[in-house]
Amino acid sequence: MKVEQLENGKFKIFFEVDAENWGKALNASYNRNKGKLRVQGFRNGKAPRKVIEMYYGKEIFYEDAMNSVLEGAYLKAEKESGLKIVSRPEFQVEQVTDETGVVFSASVYTKPVIELPEYKGLRYKKADGQVTEEEILNEIMEEREKNSRIISVTDRPVMEGDTVLVDYEGTVDGKAFEEGTANNLAVSVGSGDAITELGRHLINAWPGSEVTALVTLPDSYRAELAGKQAVFKINVKEIQVKELPELDDEFAKDVSEFDTMEEYRSSIAEKLVKAKGDTEFQEMHYQLLSQLMDATDFGNIPDPMVDMEIDAKLVSLEEDLRTKGLTLDVYLSRLSVDISTLRDALRSDCEVTVKARLLLEAIAEKENITIPSEELEAEISHLYSGGSAMLPGVKLEISEDARADLEDTMRVKAALRFIADNAVEESEENTENNEEEVL
Repeated sequence: MKVEQLENGKFKIFFEVDAENWGKALNASYNRNKGKLRVQGFRNGKAPRKVIEMYYGKEIFYEDAMNSVLEGAYLKAEKESGLKIVSRPEFQVEQVTDETGVVFSASVYTKPVIELPEYKGLRYKKADGQVTEEEILNEIMEEREKNSRIISVTDRPVMEGDTVLVDYEGTVDGKAFEEGTANNLAVSVGSGDAITELGRHLINAWPGSEVTALVTLPDSYRAELAGKQAVFKINVKEIQVKELPELDDEFAKDVSEFDTMEEYRSSIAEKLVKAKGDTEFQEMHYQLLSQLMDATDFGNIPDPMVDMEIDAKLVSLEEDLRTKGLTLDVYLSRLSVDISTLRDALRSDCEVTVKARLLLEAIAEKENITIPSEELEAEISHLYSGGSAMLPGVKLEISEDARADLEDTMRVKAALRFIADNAVEESEENTENNEEEVL
């Protein structure tokens, strides 16, 4: 095994399969494929290897034999090289003979080495985490809206703000037009949008009555109709109004596990406090990581690292689309873009993700951050058990690669927590002192 540096961050690994193992691979390929190769004068699968090679050429079994030995030989060479490889290998056959075996090369990119800035004692501004009465009320009113119901009103005419169920037919110059007819259409009175311009003609109309309205068709209609006067005959079928529940103890029982409105209100406040706390935590992490990334010279990030991150994003996107009954092709069609354009759109964010991970991995390595085995097993159980409780002492078995990836991710998160634990909240008093020192 030999390693040659091609350029900054790119290497070529040379590795070989010796003549003995190469011969075994060729014999194995012959045995796998001899039944598929026809040779005149021999029954199917009975022709000797030498005869097949004379008939089809000496290299007839090379490709299949190479495929059978390549992966194992490369993995051994990768481990021996000591390189931190971050790309898929690009293989090439350098030399092959029956007498000496086969020599492969693999071109790979390695993880960039970055010089860490100072990452302890970073300052951050804490957001105002107070929950206001208005925010609590907004949450309650939103729940109230969800529990409203539509009722029919028959004892009064149409008023501003009502929703009216109508049938209508419109004509232009005495002729009906396709867009001018509708049945059981809900018209919002006073909404002001183009579709419900009819609504203003319904005020004071009673359910069961018929109204004639003269309307100027808006520009959203096709060219031959836009701007023309249309006559609509409207049958007022029903007035619908939204009825909101009273904000009392019964409402609290209906929408929550609590018996009183006061208990329900307190639970809303607690939920908002927690949500704001989570947001503050994320904002603090964002501030600290942004400071570090701005202070770090990443050099040239290998394109394959970013490409692999884009691949991961696309896999995640496809899984999300699948839950919605869509495919990536349909999604791209609706956006009127191709896969190349989507990849280009994702590249910038994915490059930031790669840089952030490189930075945090470097900090985790420098600080010798490790994940206790019990924490790793607990996370594996959480992610892979499908929500089922695990019996004491029972471990889930996952692949070594999946385990290593998960452990790396946990170390990255632990590195971010380490930065946060060693950061300093920047209060107004601290800010004033810093300004005085500058002056």
